[in-house]
Amino acid sequence: MSTDDAAAFDDGASRDIPPNLRPRRAVAVSDWLVRRTSHFLAARSSRRGFLVGAAVTGSAFAAAGVKFTTQPGTAYAAITDCPPGALCGDGYTEFCCTINAGSNTCPPGSFAGGWWRADFSSFCNGTRYYIDCMQNCCGPLRFDGFCSGCVDCQCATGCDTRRVYCNYFRYGQCHQEIAHSGPIACRVVSCVPPYATDPSCSTASAVDNATAEHTSPCLTAPPPPPPPLPPVEFFRRKGRTVIQVLLYGTLNVFYVSDDGTLIQKVFAPGPNADGNGWVTTRLTAAGRCKSGSDVDAQDGYQNNFHLFTKAADGDHMVHLTWIRAQGRWVEQTH
Repeated sequence: MSTDDAAAFDDGASRDIPPNLRPRRAVAVSDWLVRRTSHFLAARSSRRGFLVGAAVTGSAFAAAGVKFTTQPGTAYAAITDCPPGALCGDGYTEFCCTINAGSNTCPPGSFAGGWWRADFSSFCNGTRYYIDCMQNCCGPLRFDGFCSGCVDCQCATGCDTRRVYCNYFRYGQCHQEIAHSGPIACRVVSCVPPYATDPSCSTASAVDNATAEHTSPCLTAPPPPPPPLPPVEFFRRKGRTVIQVLLYGTLNVFYVSDDGTLIQKVFAPGPNADGNGWVTTRLTAAGRCKSGSDVDAQDGYQNNFHLFTKAADGDHMVHLTWIRAQGRWVEQTH
C-alpha cells in the first residue's frame, strides 16, 4: 500500500468511533481494496447484479484479503472455504432463527431493511415473505453508501448453513428513515406480508422465487408433544359410575361424594393440581345432593354446560349451569 493509498484509507473517519464499535481491521482494509477494484471484480460475478457485484466481492476481501486476488477460485470459495455445493456458498443469507437463539426475528443490533416475496412456496400455501435484517451502522461509510461491517462475513454455523453478515444489499422498503446500514445480518420469513405487521414497511414488492423452498431446521422444528394423558384414578363412589366429560378441550370428572357434595375434578397439571394433575372443586355445600345419586350432564343453549343430580330430600333436583361467557357455575332450583 503506497503512502497516498494509506492516507486515503486512513481518512480519519474511524477516529471518531468508539473502539468497541469500529470495524475489524480486515473489514476496513477490504473497503479500501474494494474501492480500488470493485468494477473489475463485479464484471466476474454472476448472481443478482449488484448483490454479487459489489456485495460479494467486498465480502470476499473481508474474509480472505489478498488471498482472493492471488489464488484462483470464486468469491464464494474465498469467503467460506467450503466445498462446492455447500449452502454457505449459494450466495443467500441464513435465516435469523439460526443465529438468534431460535427466534425468527431480527437479532439485536439489526433492523428490518427491506423485503421480498417468493410465490409458489409449499410452506405458506402459495406466497412466502422474507425480510432482510440489516446490521446497524457501526463503522465508516464505504464507497457504495453502506457502513463497514463490524462482524466477520461467515457461515452461520458451518458449511451446511448459509452466510451471515456478508451481503451488502438492501431492497429498502422498511425503515426508510434509516439512511445507512451495514451488511445483511440474516433474514426473517413469514406467511404474512411484512407491511401487515410492521408499519415501517411499504407495500412495494420485490420477487425472488428461487427462495421459495429455502428452509432451516429452526424453522421446521417438530411440533410440541401432545399433553399427557390423565392418569388412571379410581374415585370412591356409590350407585352410578362417575361421569367423564371432555369440556371445552379439558377432561372433567363429576360425581356425588359420600357427604352429598357435588364434586368436579379437572385434569389440569400445574401449581394448583394434586400429585396426579387433578384440580378438585366442591360445587355444592355438603348435604345438598343425595349421597350416591346419579349425575347427568348435557350441552345446552349457547354452549353452556348443565349438570343434574337428585337433591338430598330425594324429591327435588340439583341443577348447575356453567355459564361459559362468565366463567362461573350458577345453581338453579327445581
